Amino acid sequence: MSAAADTEAQIEVRELTMAYGSLVIQRDLNFIVKRGDIFVIMGGSGCGKSTLLKHLLGLLAPATGDILYSGRSFVHATADQQQAMRQRWGITYQSGGLFSAMTLAENISLPLQLYTRYRPAEIRDIVAYKLALVGLAGYQSYYPAQISGGMRKRAALARAIALDPDILFFDEPSAGLDPISSSLLDELISQLQQSLGATVVMVTHELPSIFAIATNSVYLDNSTRTDLQRGAGGTARRPAAPARPQQTACGPAVPEPQRRRTRGAVMNERPHTVAIGAFIVGALLIAIILGIFLLDSGFGRDRETVIMVFDSSVKGLNVGAPVALRGVRVGQVTDIELMLDSDNQDVIMLVEANLREEGIRGLRRGRGSLTEELISRGMRAQLNAQSLLTGLLYVQLDFHPNSELVLADVDSPYVQIPTIPNDLQRIARKLEDLDFSRLADAVSAAASGISTLVNSEAFQALPASIKASMDALAGLSEELRGQLATSLPKLDRVLDGAAVTVATVNTELPALSAQARAGLAVTSKALTAFEQTMLEIDSLVA
Repeated sequence: MSAAADTEAQIEVRELTMAYGSLVIQRDLNFIVKRGDIFVIMGGSGCGKSTLLKHLLGLLAPATGDILYSGRSFVHATADQQQAMRQRWGITYQSGGLFSAMTLAENISLPLQLYTRYRPAEIRDIVAYKLALVGLAGYQSYYPAQISGGMRKRAALARAIALDPDILFFDEPSAGLDPISSSLLDELISQLQQSLGATVVMVTHELPSIFAIATNSVYLDNSTRTDLQRGAGGTARRPAAPARPQQTACGPAVPEPQRRRTRGAVMNERPHTVAIGAFIVGALLIAIILGIFLLDSGFGRDRETVIMVFDSSVKGLNVGAPVALRGVRVGQVTDIELMLDSDNQDVIMLVEANLREEGIRGLRRGRGSLTEELISRGMRAQLNAQSLLTGLLYVQLDFHPNSELVLADVDSPYVQIPTIPNDLQRIARKLEDLDFSRLADAVSAAASGISTLVNSEAFQALPASIKASMDALAGLSEELRGQLATSLPKLDRVLDGAAVTVATVNTELPALSAQARAGLAVTSKALTAFEQTMLEIDSLVA
């Protein structure tokens, strides 16, 4: 960067008065922010630091005065010109300002989608690069609620630099952070400013941050609310001592010896005391956290490292996720790697875990590895959900003696536990095996056949044929009804004659029966007489 560029005024504030109605917050402010500066706006609580930042961003209109960016007035610019200027800025807020329902990748890609024409694949690469710049490589799929406060600040910074801005605005970047996280964030801001060449404007009241990274500053006084003393050109030069940034006083003038005795003591002695105390407290916290981690991870106990190979996505499985055998936690995931199979160009996920043998002791009966013994009994690994709300996964171990033993060809010194798909993965694979194109063709052919049948002349004539048949059936019914009407009287007369005949037969039948019995009696007597006569003839012949 040339000397002319170093002295160029990136932001110039001229006779700026800020007010809410009749309440004047600050009046007649004049200062310059040079290109490449880390410029700090500081002052007491309620003096107007955040209000000044809102005026710089165009969120509030000044009562009087002007704000220039690279020599161009922002206050008197058109709406389109103001929007074009804003697109060259990056902004971070006190709480980070990340959308809680969006992942870190979605938060960072939002300005790229709105203001650029990059393709989705290019946006993914840019997002990964920006997260790597702030030390969050691999956290694209995390939600803001799943990371710490310091990590949220860094993710917000990654979003602020997504469009490679010329100016970065920070509103209390260290608010709510512990001293160690605050120091790391200050170092990150300084490194990004040097690598990107951006100008940084920061609102803060943290003296360690001011001493660590500020190159220029302005102090807002809460009592006089006016600018009484300025450095050359509206901003003071940075002195030779690297530990103290120069300040532009916007409060009452203070004699230099007195300022050196009071502010110098506060700015030089107290930060060192605070830093030493913060270092001690931070070291103790780190030692406690490390002890808890070692105890939880089973340090010093019998452990066995194993690997598992999954051919499907492991999204939601994180380092530290539990490994459970039939619901009992026996270990945790220690590493997750993505591997490319060069033979068939398939991507597989290699998951490494530590198993605590004490959690399953008492089952060993042989001399070999306990894990190998369990695998021989049918132990398999699969991914299951810890919670449907969070989407986090864990490794579930269980016995499936009827499942096939399939091991991936992976070069590893550790025992490999075979994996099997869970129920959802089985359903998904069955759906993938379905030939939807053939099914669609069959449905289309059936629909075409039905359409052809419906549109055919025979089908179109079918309603008319049915109507004709119904009409003929109705006519036949009427004809049958008429014939029955004419035949019934005749049938009645025939039935009456038959009844008379039957009555006559019933009357004459007893007399006929008596006559028949009388005839039979006469015939019987005649036969008896005939037999007597024949006997007599036989006797005479003899």
